Amino acid sequence: MTCERQLNKDYAINIVNGPFSDLEAVFDSNDGELRSSVLISILGKWAKVSLDNSQITSRK
Repeated sequence: MTCERQLNKDYAINIVNGPFSDLEAVFDSNDGELRSSVLISILGKWAKVSLDNSQITSRK
């Protein structure tokens, strides 16, 4: 993960690249060693997606 600290469930994150970059997102859980499940807001609804850890960073 590109962030310096371990993320907890419901922690606000940034998606830094890929098709979901610039969308509001919330960390949900680890999805193996290299991926994480996150919730993204699309059209007013939350959708769960699995992203590579290099695509997310903690929100400062």
